[in-house]
Amino acid sequence: MPRQSIFRSLFAASSSSRAALASKPRITPPSGQVAAGPSSTPSSSHTPRASPAFRSTPASRPLYGPVTSLLFSSRIKTSASRSVSSPLASLIAAPSQPHALGAIRWTTYGSEYQPSQRKRKRKHGFLARLRCRNGRKTLLRRKKQGRRFLSH
Repeated sequence: MPRQSIFRSLFAASSSSRAALASKPRITPPSGQVAAGPSSTPSSSHTPRASPAFRSTPASRPLYGPVTSLLFSSRIKTSASRSVSSPLASLIAAPSQPHALGAIRWTTYGSEYQPSQRKRKRKHGFLARLRCRNGRKTLLRRKKQGRRFLSH
């Protein structure tokens, strides 16, 4: 007799509950209201998933169907040419980027420039200007302007 997996009974139970949920029609409440049903009581052992329309964070994929129709139908042009939108539209349209805030939080600035007089004089000093043709042009231009310091 072949051995059966202990997960087979769990899989059968979860697939039957999924089939039961799929056969029920989903009714979404009007915008701004959350339906109170038997699954909202804390004594139930099964925690319901939040529907895509009522998530606290915006979905990463584009929204289609009744949610977008709510968004577009909820915008009303007033006489002051301002748009008034529903709370649902403001929740979905609000940009949320927690990863970007974390990256900015720990970034340090100002640590790139570590001065060294030797390198500064080697690049921009008087002798470096004399060595190349463009450097000599720079010295002549600064001398003609009447600069007190021609270079570093």
